Amino acid sequence: EVRLAEPGDTITVRSGTYEESVRINVPDLSLEGPNAGINGDSDERGDEATITDANGRSEINAASVTIDGLSFEFGEQAIRSGGGVDSLITNSRFELTDSTSNGYAIRTEESSTGIDVTDNLFTGITSDVESDNVNGVVVRDPNGTRIAGNIFSDVDTAVNIGSKSDDTASGTVSVENNEFSGITQFGAVLVNNPDTSLDVDVNNNTIQSSEVGVFTFNADDQATFSIQ
Repeated sequence: EVRLAEPGDTITVRSGTYEESVRINVPDLSLEGPNAGINGDSDERGDEATITDANGRSEINAASVTIDGLSFEFGEQAIRSGGGVDSLITNSRFELTDSTSNGYAIRTEESSTGIDVTDNLFTGITSDVESDNVNGVVVRDPNGTRIAGNIFSDVDTAVNIGSKSDDTASGTVSVENNEFSGITQFGAVLVNNPDTSLDVDVNNNTIQSSEVGVFTFNADDQATFSIQ
């Protein structure tokens, strides 16, 4: 848990491997690694600050949090946002270390709207078990969420929107300028149970060498999809 921090503070994380998870309960806090401001797939990145916790996950429980320039190696879950309204996860790397998983790199719950996930690298996020499904980004209530400029390479399901159990998918979500390759399960973009107020904008993405591009599950005939 981040302690002794005040709203508006920036915490700098030096390069190295940290065998722990991070819990952020302070709003308007920035957590910056040595590669802050550098795209997740850039050759210009230097030594990483790697968060590795095979059995745990990092948590965002406050609004307007920024995570920039870190690396996450995870066994089941990397980051869960339970209250990170208007937060930003950017310029980071995510890689699964276990051979079997039903987890995710990033998951935002219904209480976490307006999340931006930008310029990250998601790679090797697949399970050896055919019935498993590992996700890059899971967005339970996508209202105001933007997923842009990321690279998803060898991922079971890249972007998973909504919930199979109820109609939580509402509002506006933008998936734009991403690169998807080697998507093996439910698509580059999976939309579950969208209700009539959901507006999905899938724009200017590159999808190649993948089983499915965009997949909808129980889509309402009044939900709006824009795919360009």
